[in-house]
Amino acid sequence: MRRTFSLSIFFLLLASGLAGAQTQEDWDERALLSRQYIQLSRSGRIDDSLTIANRHAELVESRFAKRDHFLASMYVGEALINSGKYKESMVKWQQTIERLKDFTPRTEQERYQLLLTHGDALRSIGLCYANLGDAAEALKYYEATADWWAKAKHADVTRLVVIPDGPLALLPFETLVVKNEGEPEYLLDAGPAIAYAPSATILLNPAERKASTATEQKLFALGDPNYAAATGADALDRTLGISRTVDRFRSGLSKLPSTGLEANWIQQNLEKIGFTTTKVLGAEATEAAIRRHAPGKQIIHMACHGMADQSYGNFFGSLAVAPGRAGDSRDDGFLSMSEIYELNLDGCELAILSACETNYGPQQQGEGVWALSRGFLVAGSRRVVASNWVVDDLAGATLICYFSNYLAQAGKEPIDRDYATALLKAKRQIRKDANWKHPFYWSSLVLVGPK
Repeated sequence: MRRTFSLSIFFLLLASGLAGAQTQEDWDERALLSRQYIQLSRSGRIDDSLTIANRHAELVESRFAKRDHFLASMYVGEALINSGKYKESMVKWQQTIERLKDFTPRTEQERYQLLLTHGDALRSIGLCYANLGDAAEALKYYEATADWWAKAKHADVTRLVVIPDGPLALLPFETLVVKNEGEPEYLLDAGPAIAYAPSATILLNPAERKASTATEQKLFALGDPNYAAATGADALDRTLGISRTVDRFRSGLSKLPSTGLEANWIQQNLEKIGFTTTKVLGAEATEAAIRRHAPGKQIIHMACHGMADQSYGNFFGSLAVAPGRAGDSRDDGFLSMSEIYELNLDGCELAILSACETNYGPQQQGEGVWALSRGFLVAGSRRVVASNWVVDDLAGATLICYFSNYLAQAGKEPIDRDYATALLKAKRQIRKDANWKHPFYWSSLVLVGPK
């Protein structure tokens, strides 16, 4: 489903850029079929969406120029994947790649979208092979996707937006190997900056929010919380008679000394360009402090323990901070998904979740991963930096230090900050350290949302 939305956006770009070549009735019918296809796909009416995709193909192939014909096979290929007809889908995606040769971009935006569509076609063929149980062919096409995207650097493509499917939602594409002769070369080394989104809808909604107009830039930083000793199963566990992942998480939380340094570093870097900082450390790093100080801040930074819970839609996933008032369930030291939703983060340009598993969680068909990062987007943040797995304490703190420094170098104006490029540069700096060359240390943290 996620590819359906991203490629449908490409269709709309083409429609707006080429109107006039056909009759208005042709364009209206094409737009109507496109919207119907998206709606049917989102609602799970797979057979009906395939019918509409075929009608769309007939219209495009009979009434539109040859340069648009790749759209016909592309829609059908996507619908066939959703229908589980992987062999038929591969034929359509191969046809899409051939038809892309007839498409000559007329604008930079069209050229950029063309590059993404070609890569998406290769990845879709790999997905078909994977579902057919042919791991070798799937790997070949995934590697071809990485090689092809690496070439994007030499085609003046400065950014990739990845809306991944299924298990690929947990793969940082920067770790794809593009050259394996001697020392491996990763897409991080050869490719452009990358941003991610669980779905095109999640990507577009924050991008369309009004940017912060505050004259004073403000930072909220949290780090090195004091963790209390385990208190055993809570009342809900006793009622259910089960041991949840969250209780095993709560049973032993070690101090994270580098998170305090991290909060200091980001404060120092951003105050160079005029930010004012509210910082809470140790016993003051509580849920109550987050609710009190996070609203109205343009950048929010939280460095602490984190956990995703695969049960109950990640309802019990949380950020672990210092416990506050005894007996107050809303200040127990675990900022859960439902509590994140309730935060008021309107005007927040960036939330940095420098904790383990903040971009990890159970998968929801058509909507990506239900992760803590999604909670911050829903609460109002335009973009989030979050982790796909565990974060090394010192390496993670150093990466965020580099990241905030590159943001500061862009200057005082928020519109001048390229968050994806700043994160790319920070990861490359971390990778230069012999102790942190392995992808484990630099690839977990990713940008979710617009650049």
